[in-house]
Amino acid sequence: MLTILKGETSERLNLQWLKKNNATDMLLLNNIKDTTDKQKKKSSMIHASIVWCNGAMNAYTTNDAFLRDNIGWVSLSTNWNRFSATSSLGLIHTGNKEGAMEVLRPYLRAVGPDG
Repeated sequence: MLTILKGETSERLNLQWLKKNNATDMLLLNNIKDTTDKQKKKSSMIHASIVWCNGAMNAYTTNDAFLRDNIGWVSLSTNWNRFSATSSLGLIHTGNKEGAMEVLRPYLRAVGPDG
């Protein structure tokens, strides 16, 4: 009864529903990425757009397969795009209270008692 009143049950069921009904077109994302790679253009805006499209398509689903499968490509991000890639990973894992911090821990700077 307490988990229902705290909203934990509805959050868990919502996350399960989003995972089950995720219809992200991974082929589309990979084709866009491959097309830009073949053109040999180093456009940080296109790179960031693909990462953000993935984040928006997979928001709240915990489906970070595109980022994991293309980790070498994603790691080419610099400056603001690196922050954007990490935040899109956070967007994907929003609602996953148990596992989100485990996924994000390598990307977040450890802050100790001294700041």
